Amino acid sequence: MGLAADPRAGLAVGALWLAAGSVAALVLAALLARQAIVQGRGADRLRGLILDKGPAEATHRGGDGEIWLVRWLARAGMRRATALPVFVTLAAAAALFGMGVPLFLSSIGVFAQLTSWISESPGGIGEGLAPVMLAGPVILGVLIAAAPWMVVRRRRRVLGAAVDRDMPITLELLATLAEAGLGFDAALARILDSQTTDRPLTGELRLLQLELRSGRPRVECFRRFRERLDIPAVNTFVSALLAAEHLGASVSDVLRTQAQEVRGQTRERALAQAQSLPVKLIFPMLFCFLPGIFVVTLGPAFYQLFQIAEQVIRQSR
Repeated sequence: MGLAADPRAGLAVGALWLAAGSVAALVLAALLARQAIVQGRGADRLRGLILDKGPAEATHRGGDGEIWLVRWLARAGMRRATALPVFVTLAAAAALFGMGVPLFLSSIGVFAQLTSWISESPGGIGEGLAPVMLAGPVILGVLIAAAPWMVVRRRRRVLGAAVDRDMPITLELLATLAEAGLGFDAALARILDSQTTDRPLTGELRLLQLELRSGRPRVECFRRFRERLDIPAVNTFVSALLAAEHLGASVSDVLRTQAQEVRGQTRERALAQAQSLPVKLIFPMLFCFLPGIFVVTLGPAFYQLFQIAEQVIRQSR
């Protein structure tokens, strides 16, 4: 069975696909140029959507979907003014490629050939896998179209994991300095001055420090800090600080309590990961280690058994 039932049709589809890709590239260039012209306005909108929780001006400039998308990108660390148009253009180009690549591969018969090869597999395995191969173009198209969203989601998870790793030690240092007599602002400044690497939590704390020094209300600064990250540990920490600010409680006691809670949550997550490790090891043990162990231990015995059987057969003949 040949790959190309009609080569001219495949070439035509390929030409259409390349033309669509060129159009997507032109659209990307146009959006980037437009964003470069209105970069100041884009920065103001980003500041309004992420830091001020969507004021009326920002809502007027962009719809609810745009507000959610900008906030989602910003929480993944993409806070430049060009982040929104670049992501939208890349998502549109990925969707276009997700439609063009499977169509092109189907037109030259790639999926048909794979389906034929799998259906001819012995043991009836191909009969069960053949329907999956028929849905191959759709699966491939969805994976290509979802690639930009998966990348942003992955970056958001990495940033959240980095913040969760840094929260316990940061809260411990804040609590220790507060118990030594320093205020929250002085303790925060002492910690940030000793930081040599720009970690995600360190960058957010520096921004919080700048906002506190700029004269904004402390409650508003803490709320904006929580909105920029939207991580459970940070949300709990900021809620406790806001309650302490409202009730006039001791900041050192609140920080010590939060440090103990975050440390306990970190310990529980580590225990949960350790308990799930045996389950995760089943697949590599079953498909990687056990076959090698069987070959090393039982291989010589089976080889001798086959030799004895061959000698017996020859003698019987």
